[in-house]
Amino acid sequence: MHESNYFILLCFAAVGLFDKILKNRLGLASSFDKGMVTMGDLMLSVGGFYCIAIAFLNGHASLFENKEMIISSLLAPDLGGYSIVESMSQSNDILIFCGVLLTSTLGCLISFQLPIFLNELNKEDLTHYLKGVIYGILGLLPVLIVCGFLLQINHFMVSFLPVFCICVILIGLFFLSFHTLIIVLTIFSRIVQIAGYIFFFLVCMTFFFHMNFTTLQLESPRF
Repeated sequence: MHESNYFILLCFAAVGLFDKILKNRLGLASSFDKGMVTMGDLMLSVGGFYCIAIAFLNGHASLFENKEMIISSLLAPDLGGYSIVESMSQSNDILIFCGVLLTSTLGCLISFQLPIFLNELNKEDLTHYLKGVIYGILGLLPVLIVCGFLLQINHFMVSFLPVFCICVILIGLFFLSFHTLIIVLTIFSRIVQIAGYIFFFLVCMTFFFHMNFTTLQLESPRF
C-alpha cells in the first residue's frame, strides 16, 4: 500500500482519537473504539499464526509439497502472505500466483474478512455477504485455474487441489443448504480465531519464559 494511503488512514485515526479526548462530541469516538478493538483482536490471531504456524511450515518444508499454496490461502498480502511466499519460493511464477493472486483473494477472505464479518454483521446482512462470497468464489476458481496454466506452474493441479476442493465444498453447501454453510463458516472462523489466540499465547511464553516455541521446538532435528 502506498504511503499516501497510510497517511489518510492515520489522519482519520487522529480525528477519532481527538474526538475521544473531547468525550465523543463529534460522535466518532465509539467508532474509533470499535476499530481499535477489532484491530487488536485481529492482530492477536494474525500475530500467532505469523510467529508459530508459518514458522512451522518454514522449518518442516519437506512435509508440505505445496506450502506456498497453504500459506497464501491463509494470509492476506499485507499481513505477511506475499513476503513469506517470496522468502520461500525460488520461482517467479509461484510468487505471482501465490504471493499476489491467491493472497489477495482467498488469503484476504480467510485471514481478514471472515473473522471480522461473521462476528460483526447481523443475520440479514450476513446472508447477503455470504452470497457475495460464494458468487465471488464461483468466478475466482476458473480465473485461478487459467492463470495457473498460463504461468506454466509445475504440477499445478496437484498443488492446487486442496484449495480447489475447499472452494467446491463451499459452493456445494451454498446451493444445497445455506444454513449449513453459515454454520460451517462460523465454526471454521472460530477455529482459526482460537488457534491464533493459542499461538499468540505460545509466543508470549517464548518471550517471558524462554520456552522457544518459535525456534528450537519447530526446527528440524540436527544430526
